[in-house]
Amino acid sequence: MLIIPVNHRGKYPSDSRSVDAFLQVSLPSIQNSLIGVAPMNFFSKERPNSIVPWKRPLPSIEVIEEMEAKLDQALLEGAESIVDIRFSGKERYSFWTISDWKWRRRLVEAKGDWQAAEMWLTDVKAGRNILDRDLVEDVDEARELLSVLAWNEDISIRGAAAKTRELSQFLSDRWLNDIAMELMISHLDSRLRARGVSEKGVILKLLAFDATLLSAKDNDYSHVVLAGVVTMVKDFGKTDLYFIHNLNGNHWIAVHVDFTKKLIEIGKLYYCSRK
Repeated sequence: MLIIPVNHRGKYPSDSRSVDAFLQVSLPSIQNSLIGVAPMNFFSKERPNSIVPWKRPLPSIEVIEEMEAKLDQALLEGAESIVDIRFSGKERYSFWTISDWKWRRRLVEAKGDWQAAEMWLTDVKAGRNILDRDLVEDVDEARELLSVLAWNEDISIRGAAAKTRELSQFLSDRWLNDIAMELMISHLDSRLRARGVSEKGVILKLLAFDATLLSAKDNDYSHVVLAGVVTMVKDFGKTDLYFIHNLNGNHWIAVHVDFTKKLIEIGKLYYCSRK
């Protein structure tokens, strides 16, 4: 009922389209919430007779989610279609229009993220001294990659799965989410393994290790993952453990455990004056 028909999904830009090409796609705008409008007013007992125009402004996410939440009730009351009460007319749409609106909203939001990333690259380059050649070259390389990088394809780095859309975070001043952090650590792990560092003595753990420590705390730190670390140190000569710890639910800090020196180092927060 809410599944978008295959022939309609063909109108969406392919996930494999390059970022540059995706930025050229014409998408609808997003309308603010409709205050005081009951979601049941969007349902009709008449059969659908039309498809929502592609360029019509999208309802707010609040309206879409309320319609989705009230769909079962509307069906019990005999609804057979939805109407867009924001516009006059007698068009009635299939229930999958709700899913279509949600998907088009994601497209608009993703385009905004990549537009911001492109602008960030421009601003960074404009604000740097021409003598900072390494940074200028990095910015130019990143900008060129946008012509070949898919805007939303699946990516996986040593088990860390995500969409290429997440990469737009790295071209911004936004806080990185957990997915971006996982990608960074997985990429670093791949680089260490390529250089033979991990095999020599370094253990690098992903985000889940932090949660493992928290859960093991209530069980006297008895956990199969921690037992594995002990084995790697005692039997395989590992000397250093690196992982990141979530602080207050809104910040990640680096943690280094040196088993040789019996030392624990914690990354200093940039806004914290304490050592």
